[in-house]
Amino acid sequence: MKTELRKIPGVGPETERDLINLGYTTVKSLKGQDPEDMYMRDCLLHGHSIDRCQLYVYRCAVYYASTENPDPEKLKWWNWKDGPAQRVQVIPAVQKSQLRTVSRLAEEIWHEHYAEILSSDQIDYMVEKFQSYEAICEQTRSEGYQYFLLLLDSEEVGYMGLKLEEDRIFLSKLYLLRRARGNGIASVALNYMQDMCRQNCLSGIWLTVNKHNAGSIAVYEHMGFQRAYSQITDIGRGYVMDDYVMEKMLH
Repeated sequence: MKTELRKIPGVGPETERDLINLGYTTVKSLKGQDPEDMYMRDCLLHGHSIDRCQLYVYRCAVYYASTENPDPEKLKWWNWKDGPAQRVQVIPAVQKSQLRTVSRLAEEIWHEHYAEILSSDQIDYMVEKFQSYEAICEQTRSEGYQYFLLLLDSEEVGYMGLKLEEDRIFLSKLYLLRRARGNGIASVALNYMQDMCRQNCLSGIWLTVNKHNAGSIAVYEHMGFQRAYSQITDIGRGYVMDDYVMEKMLH
């Protein structure tokens, strides 16, 4: 049955159905909503990344619902495409192919990232133990972890893995290819996690970082994380992780 959502420019039968599945049944219900969050939840409902044009339609729809006298040019969904400041995307990794991409990126990035502070044998062991395709699948299937691909200009250049705990998010992994650093991707990822905290009424984010990883420590401190305490974790085969625990509380 046709609803009033079809009055929104760019909304046809399929997008109307998607909006209803997301919980939006009237134009008014879209007022003040977050199109990026709508798109992310839509991807999760579909079980895969959907056409990014859907995000542009959602941006247009929210504008239409939130603006008393909308600009006609802004009622054309194609005018809501990503601009230069929107080069970075955070995409939920829910398909097997996406999780394989995470594992492939981990293999490359960990050897780039840790070569100066860990032996090649230890890096190989840690990638196999924590970031192989099988390990990642197990983490998402039974340990509550979620993985996300980080894209720059539609290219997969990094990933993050996290877990929603009782009162905070545990940021388990945040890695970028060396050539992709310096583009604000980490800041976009942090904003994404902070939005998740607000949506789930969580108080902050915590992570662990190798004590000798001065570059990452500096980045996290710049992002507002503080060192809470140190910990040493035995990971088997005679290897340990000698880390700082860092946290960022949201107010």
